[in-house]
Amino acid sequence: MKELFGSVRGLTVAVDLAADSHGNFKKALEATRNASDAMSVAYDKQKDELGYVVQNLKNNIDVALIDVGQKLLPGMTKMGAGLADVFKGIKIGVDAGALDPVIAFLKPGVKRYGRGIETSG
Repeated sequence: MKELFGSVRGLTVAVDLAADSHGNFKKALEATRNASDAMSVAYDKQKDELGYVVQNLKNNIDVALIDVGQKLLPGMTKMGAGLADVFKGIKIGVDAGALDPVIAFLKPGVKRYGRGIETSG
């Protein structure tokens, strides 16, 4: 019996509930059923309120976006890996000096832009 109920206390409770000589278990079950009916009525009232409608809409949008995201994930992963390779290539070019003329061209404009930000703040 201990294996079935996990402990002697569990067995004691099961025996007490089965006997239910005072009808307490039956009363508790009835109270639970009545509470569940009341909850159902309250839910029916609430579901027509704006807050519930908005929350329900949000939940459905979340579910739809999660589904879309799961379908896009494999492609996004490949695209992310591809972009990482592009930036690795750019770094190799910078390290080799291939972009030095572009950097020299952009440097004065970046300095002017920085000074403009300093004086406007």
